[in-house]
Amino acid sequence: MRTKAKHLAKLVLINLLTLIFFLEIGSYGLTQLKLLPINDTPSLYRSGILSLFTTKTSIDDTDTKWWTEKSSWGAWHKPNAISRHVKSCFNVLYQSNSVGARDSEFRNLKTDNRVLLLGDSVVESIGVSENHKLDVVLERKTSTDVMNFGSAGDLGPVQYFALYKDLARRYQHKTLVILFLPSNDFLDNDYLFWKTSGKTFYAGTTSQRYRPYFQETSKTDFGSFIPQDAVPRENWRYPTKLGELGPLDSTKIRAFKFIEDSLWVSNLLKSIRLKSNVNQLWSSNYREYSGYFDAELQQQKAAVFYIESILRISKAENFLIVSVPRESDLKRINSGSKLSDQYWYQAFKQFSQHPQKRVDFIDLAEIKHPSHPITHECDGHWNENGIEWAANIIAKRLRTNRYLE
Repeated sequence: MRTKAKHLAKLVLINLLTLIFFLEIGSYGLTQLKLLPINDTPSLYRSGILSLFTTKTSIDDTDTKWWTEKSSWGAWHKPNAISRHVKSCFNVLYQSNSVGARDSEFRNLKTDNRVLLLGDSVVESIGVSENHKLDVVLERKTSTDVMNFGSAGDLGPVQYFALYKDLARRYQHKTLVILFLPSNDFLDNDYLFWKTSGKTFYAGTTSQRYRPYFQETSKTDFGSFIPQDAVPRENWRYPTKLGELGPLDSTKIRAFKFIEDSLWVSNLLKSIRLKSNVNQLWSSNYREYSGYFDAELQQQKAAVFYIESILRISKAENFLIVSVPRESDLKRINSGSKLSDQYWYQAFKQFSQHPQKRVDFIDLAEIKHPSHPITHECDGHWNENGIEWAANIIAKRLRTNRYLE
C-alpha cells in the first residue's frame, strides 16, 4: 500500500509540475504577443535572474515613508517626508513640502501668474529626480511658478476634484493644467471594477482602501462615496510590516509576491480574474485595453462630470486639459480607430466653447512622439525625455494662448 501511495504521489507531483511548466511557457507566449489584458514583465526578468540570490535591485519604502491614504481624496504624501524609490532603471529621492505636495514650499512663490498642475503619478513624476519633474521643467520653460498637485496611488477624476476642492484651490493660481490619463482615469474611481478585481482592500487585511468612487445619481449627475468600512491609513496600502500580520495573511502576501515577481503565469492568473469580473477588459473586439476607446459610457460621463466640476468651482482664469496616451492607445489610433464617437473626447473638445471659462484641450496622441524612448524601461511612467517632450508642448500652448501674461 505504501509503495502504491508513493507512486501515486509521485505521479501527481510530476503531472502538477508538468502543468505548471506548460502554463508558464504558454503565459510567456501570450504575454509576448500581448494577447492578455495584463502583459507585465515579472521584475525577476527586468532586474536579472541573479537578483534572487544577490542584493535587491528594487527598493521601495514609499508605502511606509511617502504615501498616506487618509484624506478626502485618498492617497497623498506625508508632509515634509523624504523617501527613496529604486528600480532597475532609476534611483530617485522623493521629497514633499509642508502640505504634502512633491514640490518646494508654496509660500516662497515669486510670480502672480502661477500655474497649478493637477493629476496622478504622471504629474508627480514617478521615477524622475527633482530637477527633472514636470513642474520644475515647466518653470524653466515658462519663467513662472508651477505648483505640483499630482500624486500616485490610483488617483482618478473624482479624486482630482476632491484634492482640488479641499486643498489645491487654496493656493492662488491663474492657470490650471489637468493631465488626464485615459488608460486608468476611467477605471480609477469605478467601485465595481475595483471591488471585483480585489484592489479595494489593503494588503493582508479585510479593510477597504480609504478612497472615493463615483456614484451615478441621475442621467446627468454623479455623486461620490467612500465605502463605510474603509479605514484611513497613515501608511498607504500596507498598514503594517509583513511580520506583524497574521501568519496566514503574511504567507499569502509572500506567495502572491513571489508569483507576481517571478512567474509569467501571474499575467494569466490576473487576466482570468479580470475576465470573470470585468467584461470591458476582455472583449472580442480588441486584444489590449485602450482607455481612449474601451471605457464604458458611464465611466466616461463620470470623468467628464468631475473635470467639469473642477472648472466650475475654480477661480482660475485659464484652463488646459492634456490627454496622455499609452502605447495601446496609439496602436488603436494607428490601426484606424476613430475618436469621433467617444463621449469623453468630444466633451473635452467642447470645453473650449465654455461660456464663462477659457479652456483649451491638447491630445498628445495627435502630436508626433519622439523616436527615442520617453518612458522608463522598467516602468511605464515618463522618463526625463518624456517629461521634456510634454513640457515643451504644454509651455508652447501656454504661451500661444497668452495664459502667462
